[in-house]
Amino acid sequence: MEKAKLKSRYAKRGLDVTESVLNREAANVVKNTVPNYAFVGSAVRTARLLPVGNFMSFPSEMIRTTTNIAELGLNEMRHIPAAGVRIKGSNLGLTVTEILEDGTEQVVKNNALDSGAYGDGIKKTIRSCYVYNSSSSRINRRCKSFV
Repeated sequence: MEKAKLKSRYAKRGLDVTESVLNREAANVVKNTVPNYAFVGSAVRTARLLPVGNFMSFPSEMIRTTTNIAELGLNEMRHIPAAGVRIKGSNLGLTVTEILEDGTEQVVKNNALDSGAYGDGIKKTIRSCYVYNSSSSRINRRCKSFV
């Protein structure tokens, strides 16, 4: 599923990538966004041995996967400039200021909007906030419509 999403996103941006690159990126997304207790750090493993350290793995994995989902969302929202073009300021906004090779500046629409990646990135970033908050408290019903 992730591989198909990545393939369509690259096609919409006009990029041609190999199957091995798609496989590697899809595996990386799944590895970093699905809880896996094998990735728990050594401090948490040691704390699990103590009587007060029960259930340390779950919060640790929630923090790891939540930050990875938010990072993935922000990466999907980034504007990718053409070769030789630099970005002035943030490249996460709906519009981005580019500095061309001759030094002139132009304001352009973020190209992640055209591929649909911008909307996916916002959804992932918002979801990561609610996933993290729902692990410690119940989800606010009004905000559930965003997820």
